[in-house]
Amino acid sequence: MGAATVMLEAGAGNELKLAGQDRFDAYVALSPQGPGSIFPKDAWSKITKPMLMLTGTGDKALEGGWMTRTVPYDDMPAGSCKWLGVIDGATHMNFAGSGFSRKTEALTIHAAQTFLDSLAAGSCATLAAEDGITFKHK
Repeated sequence: MGAATVMLEAGAGNELKLAGQDRFDAYVALSPQGPGSIFPKDAWSKITKPMLMLTGTGDKALEGGWMTRTVPYDDMPAGSCKWLGVIDGATHMNFAGSGFSRKTEALTIHAAQTFLDSLAAGSCATLAAEDGITFKHK
């Protein structure tokens, strides 16, 4: 429920009738959920703070394949430093530290640290593709 909690706190609409308080300057969501039992279509359209979302091409969801985990990024408005990173082959459990997760862990830590450090310095990160991960920005 980590990514769901992040999205709820950031202001995503939801089927649980919960309202986050948007208490943070930026958010990082690992393996975010797409539309389904928690989040309706267009749930993320009001999130305006900086957000880094990371998923993987093996990150299957209960309610769809890994591409459903990119829907929150697509739904968020542009601006405010929004990033989506996709790690080649990473599964949901790799983000939890299970299985062969060393590569996923290293790429996740590097991306999150770069993202947060740049925001702390007053700018939006420039996250560049490297071996095993690609990024989209808006």
